[in-house]
Amino acid sequence: MKTFLCIFVSLICLTAFCNFDDLIDKADKPIAAWAHAQIKEDLSFFKNRPISLKKINDFYEENSVEYQLIKFTIQNNKVSAEWEGEYPGYREWTFKEIIEKLATLLPLPDTVFLLSTQGSFDSHENIPVFGMCKKKQAYATILIPDFDALKGAFQVLPDKDLLQYEHPWNKKGQKKLMWRGGTAQGVITSDNLDKRSRVTLCALSLQYPTLINARFTSFSQGAAEVPFLHQFGAGRNSFEEQFQYKYHILIDGNASADTFSCWKLFSNSLIFKPSSPNTQWYHKGLQPWVHYVPVKENLKDLTQKIQWAQAHDKEAEIMAHNARSFAVNNLSVSDNLIYFYHVLWHYSNLKFTN
Repeated sequence: MKTFLCIFVSLICLTAFCNFDDLIDKADKPIAAWAHAQIKEDLSFFKNRPISLKKINDFYEENSVEYQLIKFTIQNNKVSAEWEGEYPGYREWTFKEIIEKLATLLPLPDTVFLLSTQGSFDSHENIPVFGMCKKKQAYATILIPDFDALKGAFQVLPDKDLLQYEHPWNKKGQKKLMWRGGTAQGVITSDNLDKRSRVTLCALSLQYPTLINARFTSFSQGAAEVPFLHQFGAGRNSFEEQFQYKYHILIDGNASADTFSCWKLFSNSLIFKPSSPNTQWYHKGLQPWVHYVPVKENLKDLTQKIQWAQAHDKEAEIMAHNARSFAVNNLSVSDNLIYFYHVLWHYSNLKFTN
């Protein structure tokens, strides 16, 4: 019953937020230069290396469980998918449904590819795998939008379309940085707290309450067993309330801050983005000091940067508007689908052998 409910909700999300006429129109136009550069970079390792279909199949058979792989085959615009287990999980179903929907709207190439539903995929095997996030040196991972992006999860306000609604900067009553999220940044113990930037963020919130409002809403990966962290626990805040804050942060979890967090780019608030070894498909389009304020990975300069923003409200407003404009023009459901569409065609044009 739970599986069918997830399928039903996924279908509603996809159809509610995607203008399919817009999708078809975009397919006939060139994608942004930064997006083309990202696809070219992701495929560069395989440009002069034939890809063995047998090795793809062998890699799937040997690693499907460990890497949470789906094997997709597209033939004559018909999509089939294989994964371990009798029933699909939510991520498997979402990707399958989205690619099937794409095939009803646009001609897809005949091809075979592997897709990892892990939050980040960093294999260095000479086998191409589509992934939602990767370390920048993971040469065999081909970035695609994640399942949250493809189902329009940035639409967090129940009565407003964030592609149309822009929360006015001058009506944001909280001139501080807001963050709510889980502890997930790998296993946490009392000995490695100083290496977890989310812990650092919450600690800074207590030290600088006029600059930062950051709390944990869930504890995982051992965090519940660390008494020091309990002081940072809090309930969830509504998205309507979070939109009242002028500053937000895109901070890594177990991998890159997931695309669900893209609602922050639509929020017309100023984004702070720590440096990170992780990257997602759209990151190449974001420019520091144009779309966001860059911050050191360990957050050592975060409070200084927030104080700068408070003292330079007009510059902060311009960057917030730039981030929102980027999101509206590049991160809608149709934009995510079109990027996936171009990845499929570029990938299919590589050289394959049996």
